[in-house]
Amino acid sequence: MAKTKGYYRPVPGSRDLSTRSELGDETILKIEKELSSVQGLGPLYEYGDELLGGVSLKGKAILIPEPILDQFLSRLEPIEQSVYLQLFRLSYGQARNFCRVGRKDLTRRTNLSPLRLNAALEGLVKKKMIIPLHRSVRGTLWRVFHPGELGEKAGYQVEEGKRIKIKIEKPARPKGLVPPKTPLESPLNVERFAGISKGQPEVPLRKMAERFFELREKKPGAEETDEALSI
Repeated sequence: MAKTKGYYRPVPGSRDLSTRSELGDETILKIEKELSSVQGLGPLYEYGDELLGGVSLKGKAILIPEPILDQFLSRLEPIEQSVYLQLFRLSYGQARNFCRVGRKDLTRRTNLSPLRLNAALEGLVKKKMIIPLHRSVRGTLWRVFHPGELGEKAGYQVEEGKRIKIKIEKPARPKGLVPPKTPLESPLNVERFAGISKGQPEVPLRKMAERFFELREKKPGAEETDEALSI
């Protein structure tokens, strides 16, 4: 009888934790306690083959307030978290509340399939965390909201730029064509146009129509002749 694998699969290295000595436990707890009471960059301890302690990464940083990570994101589905963090990086990481990004680029950033990406975007829109405002060949422009805008208790300060009111003007409607002073009767023909322009037509339209039916060896009725003249 074949052995069946259990549902539980331990994380690699987790089983070794139970074999640590009490001395090792006390050392780690001491390091943890020391670092928790230090303001700023704390010491870096050599613990066996590991280094535990204060490390600060220098470089271009993106500020994400703690409430967003600790409280706000926990209400989102995992795929929604991934997409929101990328949109947050592209918007507030650039000191603005919107970003333009294409679906292809967003798929690459989140490592989600197009189907799962659409599901995540749909969920974020329904939660009113993002809204699409514009679409072009460069991608969709997304307005990204932070918790403070959604009525959440935000434990962070919000600094806004100077507000400038933009007047939205509706495009002017094109002016219609000016009708002729003398109304034209149907059917239109060269004779009537000549009467308006006071000129003489070289070949009357009726003669052209009669010749057309003559070549087709057809004797048209009055309605067919009028229709031909109108065309």
